[in-house]
Amino acid sequence: MKLLLAEDDPMIGESMQQGLRQAGFVVDWARDGAAAELAANTGDYAVLVLDIGLPRQDGLTVLKRLRQAEHTLPVLVVTARDAVADRVAGLNLGADDYLVKPFDLDELVARVRALLRRHSGRGRSEMRLGTLCLDPDRREVTLLDQALALSQREFALLEALMARPGTVVSRESLEECLYGWDEEVSSNAIEVHFTLEQVAHAIMRHGVETTGEGDEAQDDGRFISQMWEKSRLVYASRPDVALPRQPNGFAVVTWNGEEWRTYTLHSSGFTIQVAAPKANRVLAYARLANWLLLPLAILVAGLGLLIWMAVVRALAPLEQVRREIGVRDVAMLHPIDMATAPEEIRPLGEALNALLSRLDKAMSLQRRFVADAAHELRTPLTALKLQAQMATRAESEAERQQTMARLQEGIDRAARLVSQLLAMARLEPEA
Repeated sequence: MKLLLAEDDPMIGESMQQGLRQAGFVVDWARDGAAAELAANTGDYAVLVLDIGLPRQDGLTVLKRLRQAEHTLPVLVVTARDAVADRVAGLNLGADDYLVKPFDLDELVARVRALLRRHSGRGRSEMRLGTLCLDPDRREVTLLDQALALSQREFALLEALMARPGTVVSRESLEECLYGWDEEVSSNAIEVHFTLEQVAHAIMRHGVETTGEGDEAQDDGRFISQMWEKSRLVYASRPDVALPRQPNGFAVVTWNGEEWRTYTLHSSGFTIQVAAPKANRVLAYARLANWLLLPLAILVAGLGLLIWMAVVRALAPLEQVRREIGVRDVAMLHPIDMATAPEEIRPLGEALNALLSRLDKAMSLQRRFVADAAHELRTPLTALKLQAQMATRAESEAERQQTMARLQEGIDRAARLVSQLLAMARLEPEA
Protein backbone atom coordinates (compact mmCIF):
# COMPACT_ATOMS: atom_id res chain seq x y z
CA MET A 1 0.00 0.00 0.00
CA LYS A 2 1.21 3.50 -0.79
CA LEU A 3 0.91 6.33 1.75
CA LEU A 4 1.42 10.08 1.49
CA LEU A 5 3.21 11.67 4.47
CA ALA A 6 2.98 15.46 4.94
CA GLU A 7 5.47 16.58 7.62
CA ASP A 8 7.81 19.59 7.65
CA ASP A 9 10.15 18.51 10.47
CA PRO A 10 13.06 16.57 8.88
CA MET A 11 13.80 14.37 11.91
CA ILE A 12 10.15 13.46 12.57
CA GLY A 13 9.39 12.97 8.87
CA GLU A 14 12.39 10.71 8.29
CA SER A 15 11.53 8.58 11.34
CA MET A 16 7.88 8.24 10.32
CA GLN A 17 8.82 7.37 6.73
CA GLN A 18 11.32 4.74 7.84
CA GLY A 19 8.91 3.22 10.40
CA LEU A 20 6.07 3.00 7.89
CA ARG A 21 8.38 1.45 5.30
CA GLN A 22 9.49 -1.17 7.81
CA ALA A 23 5.80 -1.98 8.28
CA GLY A 24 5.57 -2.72 4.55
CA PHE A 25 4.19 0.55 3.20
CA VAL A 26 5.50 2.59 0.30
CA VAL A 27 5.77 6.20 1.52
CA ASP A 28 6.02 9.48 -0.40
CA TRP A 29 7.09 12.41 1.81
CA ALA A 30 5.82 15.95 1.12
CA ARG A 31 7.47 18.69 3.19
CA ASP A 32 4.92 21.52 2.80
CA GLY A 33 1.17 21.92 2.39
CA ALA A 34 1.19 22.92 -1.28
CA ALA A 35 3.24 19.86 -2.25
CA ALA A 36 0.98 17.62 -0.16
CA GLU A 37 -2.19 18.91 -1.82
CA LEU A 38 -0.69 18.52 -5.30
CA ALA A 39 0.48 14.96 -4.55
CA ALA A 40 -2.90 13.97 -3.07
CA ASN A 41 -4.74 15.25 -6.13
CA THR A 42 -2.42 13.61 -8.68
CA GLY A 43 -1.23 10.40 -6.99
CA ASP A 44 -2.92 7.14 -6.01
CA TYR A 45 -2.58 6.86 -2.23
CA ALA A 46 -4.31 4.64 0.33
CA VAL A 47 -3.94 7.04 3.31
CA LEU A 48 -2.72 10.60 3.87
CA VAL A 49 -0.81 11.16 7.15
CA LEU A 50 -1.15 14.92 7.57
CA ASP A 51 0.62 17.29 9.96
CA ILE A 52 -1.23 20.52 10.83
CA GLY A 53 1.67 23.00 11.12
CA LEU A 54 2.95 22.88 7.54
CA PRO A 55 4.68 25.78 5.70
CA ARG A 56 3.21 27.47 2.61
CA GLN A 57 -0.22 26.00 3.39
CA ASP A 58 -1.31 24.61 6.77
CA GLY A 59 -2.67 21.10 7.11
CA LEU A 60 -6.26 22.13 7.91
CA THR A 61 -6.38 24.17 4.68
CA VAL A 62 -5.09 21.16 2.74
CA LEU A 63 -7.74 18.96 4.36
CA LYS A 64 -10.50 21.49 3.68
CA ARG A 65 -9.56 21.87 0.01
CA LEU A 66 -9.39 18.09 -0.50
CA ARG A 67 -12.84 17.58 0.97
CA GLN A 68 -14.27 20.49 -1.02
CA ALA A 69 -12.99 18.70 -4.13
CA GLU A 70 -14.88 15.58 -2.90
CA HIS A 71 -11.64 13.66 -2.42
CA THR A 72 -12.35 10.48 -0.41
CA LEU A 73 -8.73 9.78 0.55
CA PRO A 74 -8.59 8.67 4.24
CA VAL A 75 -6.73 11.29 6.31
CA LEU A 76 -4.93 10.70 9.60
CA VAL A 77 -4.17 14.07 11.24
CA VAL A 78 -0.91 14.13 13.24
CA THR A 79 -0.24 17.26 15.32
CA ALA A 80 1.05 18.61 18.61
CA ARG A 81 -2.21 20.51 19.19
CA ASP A 82 -4.01 18.40 21.80
CA ALA A 83 -6.89 20.73 22.66
CA VAL A 84 -10.37 19.28 22.20
CA ALA A 85 -11.35 22.23 20.00
CA ASP A 86 -8.45 21.49 17.65
CA ARG A 87 -9.36 17.82 17.39
CA VAL A 88 -13.02 18.64 16.78
CA ALA A 89 -12.09 21.20 14.11
CA GLY A 90 -9.93 18.67 12.28
CA LEU A 91 -12.58 15.95 12.41
CA ASN A 92 -15.31 18.36 11.27
CA LEU A 93 -13.19 19.39 8.29
CA GLY A 94 -13.06 15.76 7.14
CA ALA A 95 -10.26 14.02 9.04
CA ASP A 96 -10.83 10.29 9.59
CA ASP A 97 -8.61 9.96 12.66
CA TYR A 98 -6.49 12.12 14.97
CA LEU A 99 -3.08 11.31 16.50
CA VAL A 100 -1.46 13.66 19.02
CA LYS A 101 2.31 14.05 19.28
CA PRO A 102 4.32 12.49 20.82
CA PHE A 103 3.19 9.04 19.67
CA ASP A 104 4.58 5.53 19.21
CA LEU A 105 5.37 4.16 15.75
CA ASP A 106 3.35 1.04 16.48
CA GLU A 107 0.31 3.19 17.25
CA LEU A 108 0.82 5.11 14.00
CA VAL A 109 0.99 1.87 11.99
CA ALA A 110 -2.06 0.47 13.82
CA ARG A 111 -4.14 3.59 13.11
CA VAL A 112 -3.13 3.53 9.44
CA ARG A 113 -4.16 -0.12 9.13
CA ALA A 114 -7.46 0.64 10.90
CA LEU A 115 -8.17 3.38 8.34
CA LEU A 116 -7.38 0.94 5.53
CA ARG A 117 -9.79 -1.64 6.94
CA ARG A 118 -12.61 0.87 7.33
CA HIS A 119 -12.04 2.39 3.91
CA SER A 120 -12.02 -1.02 2.19
CA GLY A 121 -15.06 -2.26 4.13
CA ARG A 122 -13.22 -5.21 5.69
CA GLY A 123 -13.74 -6.18 9.32
CA ARG A 124 -10.33 -7.85 9.55
CA SER A 125 -6.95 -6.99 8.10
CA GLU A 126 -6.57 -10.42 6.50
CA MET A 127 -7.14 -10.76 2.77
CA ARG A 128 -8.33 -14.12 1.45
CA LEU A 129 -8.55 -15.44 -2.08
CA GLY A 130 -9.44 -19.11 -2.17
CA THR A 131 -6.81 -20.98 -0.18
CA LEU A 132 -4.47 -17.98 -0.27
CA CYS A 133 -4.35 -15.74 2.83
CA LEU A 134 -2.38 -12.51 3.30
CA ASP A 135 -2.08 -10.83 6.71
CA PRO A 136 -0.66 -7.26 6.40
CA ASP A 137 -0.33 -6.85 10.19
CA ARG A 138 1.92 -9.87 10.67
CA ARG A 139 3.43 -9.69 7.17
CA GLU A 140 2.53 -13.32 6.52
CA VAL A 141 1.24 -15.18 3.46
CA THR A 142 -0.09 -18.72 3.61
CA LEU A 143 -1.33 -21.16 0.97
CA LEU A 144 -3.23 -24.21 2.16
CA ASP A 145 -2.20 -23.16 5.70
CA GLN A 146 1.47 -23.36 4.74
CA ALA A 147 3.62 -20.23 5.05
CA LEU A 148 5.17 -18.80 1.89
CA ALA A 149 8.47 -16.91 1.99
CA LEU A 150 8.08 -13.66 -0.01
CA SER A 151 10.37 -10.69 -0.35
CA GLN A 152 9.11 -7.25 0.66
CA ARG A 153 8.54 -6.28 -2.98
CA GLU A 154 6.70 -9.55 -3.71
CA PHE A 155 4.54 -9.06 -0.62
CA ALA A 156 3.66 -5.51 -1.71
CA LEU A 157 2.82 -6.69 -5.24
CA LEU A 158 0.62 -9.52 -3.96
CA GLU A 159 -1.13 -7.14 -1.54
CA ALA A 160 -1.80 -4.66 -4.35
CA LEU A 161 -3.30 -7.39 -6.55
CA MET A 162 -5.40 -8.96 -3.78
CA ALA A 163 -6.79 -5.54 -2.85
CA ARG A 164 -8.39 -5.44 -6.32
CA PRO A 165 -9.75 -8.96 -6.86
CA GLY A 166 -11.30 -9.63 -10.25
CA THR A 167 -9.95 -6.45 -11.86
CA VAL A 168 -7.17 -5.74 -14.32
CA VAL A 169 -4.41 -3.67 -12.71
CA SER A 170 -2.28 -1.56 -15.05
CA ARG A 171 1.49 -1.42 -14.92
CA GLU A 172 1.34 2.27 -13.92
CA SER A 173 -0.91 1.44 -10.96
CA LEU A 174 1.43 -1.32 -9.80
CA GLU A 175 4.43 0.99 -10.07
CA GLU A 176 2.54 3.58 -8.00
CA CYS A 177 1.94 0.94 -5.32
CA LEU A 178 5.48 -0.48 -5.33
CA TYR A 179 7.74 2.55 -5.68
CA GLY A 180 8.06 5.89 -3.89
CA TRP A 181 9.42 9.20 -5.18
CA ASP A 182 12.98 8.41 -4.11
CA GLU A 183 12.99 4.89 -5.57
CA GLU A 184 14.07 4.22 -9.13
CA VAL A 185 11.73 2.12 -11.29
CA SER A 186 13.51 -0.10 -13.81
CA SER A 187 12.02 -0.29 -17.30
CA ASN A 188 10.95 -3.96 -16.97
CA ALA A 189 10.22 -4.09 -13.24
CA ILE A 190 6.55 -4.93 -13.84
CA GLU A 191 6.66 -6.67 -17.23
CA VAL A 192 8.88 -9.38 -15.78
CA HIS A 193 5.88 -10.74 -13.86
CA PHE A 194 3.82 -11.25 -17.03
CA THR A 195 5.72 -14.35 -18.19
CA LEU A 196 5.79 -18.05 -17.52
CA GLU A 197 7.16 -17.14 -14.10
CA GLN A 198 3.92 -15.26 -13.32
CA VAL A 199 1.86 -18.29 -14.32
CA ALA A 200 3.92 -20.52 -12.05
CA HIS A 201 3.61 -18.15 -9.09
CA ALA A 202 -0.12 -17.75 -9.75
CA ILE A 203 -0.65 -21.49 -9.63
CA MET A 204 1.52 -21.78 -6.51
CA ARG A 205 -0.30 -18.97 -4.72
CA HIS A 206 -3.90 -19.56 -5.75
CA GLY A 207 -3.98 -23.31 -6.19
CA VAL A 208 -5.52 -25.10 -9.18
CA GLU A 209 -9.22 -25.17 -9.86
CA THR A 210 -10.80 -26.88 -12.88
CA THR A 211 -14.32 -26.60 -14.18
CA GLY A 212 -14.41 -29.60 -16.49
CA GLU A 213 -12.99 -31.05 -19.63
CA GLY A 214 -12.89 -27.68 -21.32
CA ASP A 215 -9.86 -26.60 -19.27
CA GLU A 216 -7.50 -28.84 -21.16
CA ALA A 217 -8.72 -27.50 -24.47
CA GLN A 218 -8.20 -23.95 -23.29
CA ASP A 219 -4.58 -24.70 -22.30
CA ASP A 220 -3.87 -26.28 -25.67
CA GLY A 221 -1.78 -23.95 -27.81
CA ARG A 222 -0.85 -21.65 -24.92
CA PHE A 223 0.93 -23.49 -22.11
CA ILE A 224 0.78 -26.62 -20.00
CA SER A 225 1.01 -26.63 -16.21
CA GLN A 226 2.16 -29.41 -13.93
CA MET A 227 2.33 -29.73 -10.13
CA TRP A 228 4.34 -32.18 -8.06
CA GLU A 229 4.11 -32.79 -4.33
CA LYS A 230 7.65 -33.88 -3.58
CA SER A 231 8.15 -36.50 -6.34
CA ARG A 232 4.47 -37.30 -7.00
CA LEU A 233 2.66 -35.64 -9.89
CA VAL A 234 -0.63 -34.34 -8.45
CA TYR A 235 -1.87 -32.21 -11.35
CA ALA A 236 -1.29 -31.88 -15.10
CA SER A 237 -3.35 -29.64 -17.36
CA ARG A 238 -2.44 -31.93 -20.29
CA PRO A 239 -2.08 -35.55 -19.06
CA ASP A 240 -1.11 -36.62 -22.57
CA VAL A 241 1.97 -34.36 -22.44
CA ALA A 242 4.24 -35.83 -19.75
CA LEU A 243 7.00 -33.24 -19.89
CA PRO A 244 9.82 -34.19 -17.47
CA ARG A 245 10.43 -32.00 -14.45
CA GLN A 246 13.21 -29.46 -15.03
CA PRO A 247 15.61 -27.66 -12.64
CA ASN A 248 14.45 -24.54 -10.86
CA GLY A 249 14.08 -21.42 -13.08
CA PHE A 250 13.87 -20.91 -16.84
CA ALA A 251 14.99 -23.61 -19.27
CA VAL A 252 14.78 -24.46 -22.96
CA VAL A 253 14.45 -28.21 -23.52
CA THR A 254 13.89 -30.51 -26.46
CA TRP A 255 11.34 -33.24 -25.77
CA ASN A 256 9.94 -35.68 -28.35
CA GLY A 257 11.64 -33.71 -31.11
CA GLU A 258 9.98 -30.40 -30.11
CA GLU A 259 11.50 -27.37 -28.39
CA TRP A 260 9.82 -26.18 -25.17
CA ARG A 261 10.36 -23.16 -22.91
CA THR A 262 9.79 -24.00 -19.26
CA TYR A 263 9.77 -22.27 -15.91
CA THR A 264 9.98 -24.35 -12.72
CA LEU A 265 9.31 -23.12 -9.18
CA HIS A 266 9.97 -25.00 -5.91
CA SER A 267 8.25 -23.84 -2.73
CA SER A 268 6.96 -25.44 0.48
CA GLY A 269 7.28 -29.00 -0.80
CA PHE A 270 5.49 -28.26 -4.06
CA THR A 271 7.00 -27.99 -7.53
CA ILE A 272 5.18 -26.02 -10.20
CA GLN A 273 6.21 -26.20 -13.84
CA VAL A 274 4.69 -24.34 -16.76
CA ALA A 275 5.81 -24.78 -20.35
CA ALA A 276 4.98 -23.55 -23.81
CA PRO A 277 6.05 -25.15 -27.12
CA LYS A 278 7.96 -22.96 -29.52
CA ALA A 279 5.74 -23.98 -32.45
CA ASN A 280 2.63 -22.72 -30.68
CA ARG A 281 4.32 -19.40 -29.96
CA VAL A 282 5.20 -19.03 -33.64
CA LEU A 283 1.61 -19.91 -34.56
CA ALA A 284 0.28 -17.35 -32.11
CA TYR A 285 2.56 -14.69 -33.58
CA ALA A 286 1.39 -15.64 -37.09
CA ARG A 287 -2.27 -15.35 -36.08
CA LEU A 288 -1.58 -12.01 -34.49
CA ALA A 289 0.24 -10.83 -37.61
CA ASN A 290 -2.74 -11.73 -39.81
CA TRP A 291 -4.98 -9.57 -37.66
CA LEU A 292 -2.49 -6.72 -37.59
CA LEU A 293 -1.43 -6.55 -41.25
CA LEU A 294 -4.60 -4.96 -42.66
CA PRO A 295 -5.05 -2.38 -39.86
CA LEU A 296 -1.33 -1.64 -40.03
CA ALA A 297 -1.49 -1.11 -43.80
CA ILE A 298 -4.50 1.18 -43.43
CA LEU A 299 -2.73 3.03 -40.63
CA VAL A 300 0.43 3.50 -42.71
CA ALA A 301 -1.57 4.71 -45.72
CA GLY A 302 -3.57 7.09 -43.54
CA LEU A 303 -0.44 8.41 -41.87
CA GLY A 304 1.20 8.88 -45.27
CA LEU A 305 -1.80 10.86 -46.53
CA LEU A 306 -1.86 12.99 -43.39
CA ILE A 307 1.88 13.66 -43.65
CA TRP A 308 1.52 14.63 -47.33
CA MET A 309 -1.35 17.00 -46.54
CA ALA A 310 0.59 18.49 -43.65
CA VAL A 311 3.67 19.03 -45.82
CA VAL A 312 1.63 20.61 -48.64
CA ARG A 313 -0.10 22.90 -46.16
CA ALA A 314 3.18 23.81 -44.48
CA LEU A 315 4.85 24.60 -47.85
CA ALA A 316 1.92 26.65 -49.21
CA PRO A 317 3.32 29.98 -47.88
CA LEU A 318 6.70 29.19 -49.47
CA GLU A 319 4.97 28.49 -52.78
CA GLN A 320 3.23 31.86 -52.50
CA VAL A 321 6.58 33.59 -51.91
CA ARG A 322 8.07 31.73 -54.89
CA ARG A 323 5.26 32.99 -57.16
CA GLU A 324 5.73 36.55 -55.89
CA ILE A 325 9.46 36.41 -56.68
CA GLY A 326 8.82 34.80 -60.07
CA VAL A 327 6.85 37.79 -61.40
CA ARG A 328 9.45 40.35 -60.30
CA ASP A 329 11.56 42.20 -62.91
CA VAL A 330 13.61 45.41 -63.01
CA ALA A 331 10.47 47.53 -63.04
CA MET A 332 8.82 45.55 -60.14
CA LEU A 333 11.16 45.52 -57.17
CA HIS A 334 8.63 46.53 -54.49
CA PRO A 335 8.58 44.43 -51.25
CA ILE A 336 6.65 41.15 -50.93
CA ASP A 337 3.57 41.37 -48.71
CA MET A 338 4.33 39.21 -45.60
CA ALA A 339 1.41 40.40 -43.45
CA THR A 340 -0.48 37.11 -43.80
CA ALA A 341 2.57 34.84 -43.90
CA PRO A 342 3.13 32.35 -41.07
CA GLU A 343 5.55 33.28 -38.32
CA GLU A 344 8.00 30.58 -39.43
CA ILE A 345 8.75 32.10 -42.88
CA ARG A 346 8.59 35.78 -41.98
CA PRO A 347 12.37 35.99 -41.42
CA LEU A 348 12.88 34.60 -44.95
CA GLY A 349 10.41 37.12 -46.41
CA GLU A 350 12.04 39.99 -44.53
CA ALA A 351 15.46 38.97 -45.87
CA LEU A 352 14.10 38.81 -49.43
CA ASN A 353 12.46 42.22 -49.03
CA ALA A 354 15.76 43.67 -47.80
CA LEU A 355 17.51 42.17 -50.84
CA LEU A 356 14.86 43.61 -53.17
CA SER A 357 15.23 47.01 -51.50
CA ARG A 358 19.01 46.99 -52.01
CA LEU A 359 18.57 45.87 -55.62
CA ASP A 360 16.02 48.63 -56.28
CA LYS A 361 18.38 51.19 -54.79
CA ALA A 362 21.26 49.92 -56.93
CA MET A 363 19.12 50.07 -60.07
CA SER A 364 18.05 53.63 -59.19
CA LEU A 365 21.69 54.67 -58.74
CA GLN A 366 22.56 53.07 -62.05
CA ARG A 367 19.78 54.91 -63.85
CA ARG A 368 20.83 58.20 -62.26
CA PHE A 369 24.46 57.59 -63.22
CA VAL A 370 23.52 56.89 -66.85
CA ALA A 371 21.39 60.03 -66.92
CA ASP A 372 24.19 62.11 -65.40
CA ALA A 373 26.74 60.63 -67.83
CA ALA A 374 24.48 61.37 -70.79
CA HIS A 375 24.02 64.91 -69.53
CA GLU A 376 27.77 65.44 -69.08
CA LEU A 377 28.61 64.06 -72.53
CA ARG A 378 26.12 66.21 -74.34
CA THR A 379 28.25 69.38 -73.96
CA PRO A 380 31.58 68.03 -75.40
CA LEU A 381 29.72 66.13 -78.10
CA THR A 382 27.89 69.25 -79.08
CA ALA A 383 31.20 71.13 -79.19
CA LEU A 384 32.79 68.43 -81.33
CA LYS A 385 29.89 68.40 -83.69
CA LEU A 386 29.99 72.18 -84.08
CA GLN A 387 33.78 72.25 -84.62
CA ALA A 388 33.49 69.51 -87.25
CA GLN A 389 30.85 71.49 -89.05
CA MET A 390 33.03 74.61 -88.84
CA ALA A 391 35.95 72.69 -90.29
CA THR A 392 33.94 71.67 -93.31
CA ARG A 393 32.83 75.27 -93.86
CA ALA A 394 36.27 76.89 -93.51
CA GLU A 395 37.06 79.20 -96.46
CA SER A 396 40.83 79.23 -96.03
CA GLU A 397 43.57 76.91 -95.00
CA ALA A 398 44.45 78.97 -91.95
CA GLU A 399 40.84 79.04 -90.78
CA ARG A 400 40.61 75.28 -91.30
CA GLN A 401 43.81 74.70 -89.28
CA GLN A 402 42.45 76.86 -86.46
CA THR A 403 39.13 74.92 -86.48
CA MET A 404 40.96 71.58 -86.47
CA ALA A 405 43.03 72.69 -83.47
CA ARG A 406 39.86 73.59 -81.49
CA LEU A 407 38.35 70.25 -82.60
CA GLN A 408 41.40 68.42 -81.19
CA GLU A 409 40.94 70.28 -77.91
CA GLY A 410 37.29 69.19 -77.79
CA ILE A 411 38.26 65.59 -78.43
CA ASP A 412 40.82 65.73 -75.57
CA ARG A 413 38.17 67.26 -73.30
CA ALA A 414 35.67 64.50 -74.17
CA ALA A 415 38.32 61.83 -73.53
CA ARG A 416 39.08 63.26 -70.07
CA LEU A 417 35.33 63.34 -69.28
CA VAL A 418 34.88 59.71 -70.35
CA SER A 419 37.83 58.66 -68.16
CA GLN A 420 36.30 60.47 -65.18
CA LEU A 421 32.91 58.78 -65.77
CA LEU A 422 34.57 55.37 -65.93
CA ALA A 423 36.40 56.06 -62.67
CA MET A 424 33.12 57.06 -61.00
CA ALA A 425 31.41 53.90 -62.31
CA ARG A 426 33.97 51.76 -60.48
CA LEU A 427 33.14 53.36 -57.11
CA GLU A 428 30.55 51.96 -54.61
CA PRO A 429 26.94 52.90 -55.42
CA GLU A 430 26.66 55.01 -52.24
CA ALA A 431 29.73 57.00 -53.28
